[in-house]
Amino acid sequence: MSRAIDRLPDPPPAAPTPKIIVASCSRTATLGLYQAFKILGYRPYHLYELSMIGGETHWQIMIQGMNAVHNRFSSGHLQPRYTKKEFDKWLTGYDTIVEIPSYFDMEFLEAYVSDPEVKFVLTERTPESWARSFNTFIGGIVKGIETPPLNILRHFNRDLNYFCVMNLDAYNLWADHTRPGEPENEAALMRNYERYIRDVKRTVPAERMLVVKLEDGLGWEQICPFLGKEVPKGVAYPRGVEQEELKNEWLKPRLIEATVKLVLTVALVTAAGVGLWKWIKAR
Repeated sequence: MSRAIDRLPDPPPAAPTPKIIVASCSRTATLGLYQAFKILGYRPYHLYELSMIGGETHWQIMIQGMNAVHNRFSSGHLQPRYTKKEFDKWLTGYDTIVEIPSYFDMEFLEAYVSDPEVKFVLTERTPESWARSFNTFIGGIVKGIETPPLNILRHFNRDLNYFCVMNLDAYNLWADHTRPGEPENEAALMRNYERYIRDVKRTVPAERMLVVKLEDGLGWEQICPFLGKEVPKGVAYPRGVEQEELKNEWLKPRLIEATVKLVLTVALVTAAGVGLWKWIKAR
């Protein structure tokens, strides 16, 4: 199977490249960081940017890249992993990458750590609180994906199906294919989270990485000095987008479209069946 990343053109020589990489995992204030970097004048890339702007090609690149690291034979043959060349093609024009690296183990970080101009940020929380938050949000999404009506509707909207595939892959990655409520679930989440945090700190030189414990607070005062930026006057640090807002902005319209397509499909199949039955009776 051809890779979506290979269909992208090479970036122009003068195109901006990542200079700030946020290695943080989902559920560690990454959406607020994404919004904060936009306020500070950066052009950040986050899963929010992927879904709202990147579209189908970026969904494919993300899913195929994750599989190349964690499930290399998912397409029936060995998938080559992304290198800096592929990451640069994917992220052309962005100077700040938020959360994306956490889905690629250390390969994303290793692609840029040799560049002395690149700075890194890592937000972390206790493994126990992270596992609870991850299960509440991503675990809740996975539960919805694996039960009606979403397990049916996903097949009637391409973006919705990519959303489901990526969330299932991500949850399986961190939870070792367990599910919320199963005996080994929280232990797997905490173990994988702790391993990832340790590996990040081993990979990135301490003098080039800002580490913020969320329990100690996260705001302009923590990130601006590290970036060499002044604290924005009169601008509150962004809180991120809450779950209900994300549902209304991205998920709801796709669910509506999928429902309409499902209803039309059922109506057409029913009409065809009735017509066929009448034809059979008339013979």
